[in-house]
Amino acid sequence: MTKQSARFAFYLALAAILGGCSGYDASWPPPPRNEQEKLMIEAALRAVVQIDGWSQTACVVNRRKNEWQVQAWRIVHPEAKGRSRCVPWAVRGITLDDQAKVLAYRNHP
Repeated sequence: MTKQSARFAFYLALAAILGGCSGYDASWPPPPRNEQEKLMIEAALRAVVQIDGWSQTACVVNRRKNEWQVQAWRIVHPEAKGRSRCVPWAVRGITLDDQAKVLAYRNHP
């Protein structure tokens, strides 16, 4: 491994530790960027209330090919900030079509 590639690997690992692995992120979950994302989040929230009975949920929405993917995180520590409000074992993966119809609902790995 060259000195330059070792330095790159170090900075990449540092970024992962400081950014992606941090339990505190005040801007998480990100707000919907448009009305379509808002519609997908609303449909996902209805599904988690109906299926799991979760009353407080944080959602992250992404567009994948011709479907929408929503990660729904159960909020168990509402007084905390960012991802610290949630626990990693209470996450659902919800797939929706463009009309906000639920196509799949599963535990998110």
